[in-house]
Amino acid sequence: MKYTLTQNAISSLSIAIESFKKFYYLEDKYSQSEIDEAVKICIIFLENSIELMLKSILVSVDPLSIYLNPDSKVIKEALSKVTDSKKLEDILVSEGKFLTIGYKEVVDKYNKMYHNSLKVYHILNELGEKRNAITHFGIDEEETYEEIIICILNTFDVVYNYLYPQLTKLDDIGELVTSDDWIVDTIHGKKLLFDDEFIYNNIVDFLDEVMETSKEYVCPIRAKNPKSKIFEFTDIIESLIDDKKYIYM
Repeated sequence: MKYTLTQNAISSLSIAIESFKKFYYLEDKYSQSEIDEAVKICIIFLENSIELMLKSILVSVDPLSIYLNPDSKVIKEALSKVTDSKKLEDILVSEGKFLTIGYKEVVDKYNKMYHNSLKVYHILNELGEKRNAITHFGIDEEETYEEIIICILNTFDVVYNYLYPQLTKLDDIGELVTSDDWIVDTIHGKKLLFDDEFIYNNIVDFLDEVMETSKEYVCPIRAKNPKSKIFEFTDIIESLIDDKKYIYM
């Protein structure tokens, strides 16, 4: 079965979400080894999903932007075969003769083109770092689950507020991620809107729910991160409160 870049991205995102539910909502139902495996799967598929989402957005503006050697003979030959019904990536995939840029370069290109945001840049790069670390070495004992969960929640935030709105303009994915019915038509088949634990299966509803319920949990931890605006704000407030002139006033 053939999928678009965006549909493959949504597929990976749904796998990441299902794994995330295990250690975020249902931790007491699994052994530690099962939790560790769920964390690893979540990080790997979430990074894969982000990379494909960003590539989908980039190629919508410049079809050559995601390829490692855009001036190569293979790319030029493929370009000559492009039609209204056949995209460049379809031709290259069928021939299997191409290399695309890596995750970090995709993040750099996307952020410069659309947001120029330190928040987006740091969040997506941190996800890439977590993925590399967890794939090669497993979960570092010095790194807490709290740090990993915050990284994932921050990434969900970027997906919900930045990427999803852009993707819906590029690809017909609405029926895959939104529904008013009890049955959701997903890439992985038809699923009930709620699973056995009454947790949303619908991607958009799930992200909306997790963003809303995690606010009180996330903000105090974000405030400890020197790269965050919350940290900068609290640092200024603490300096002000301790200032002798302010106290005297």
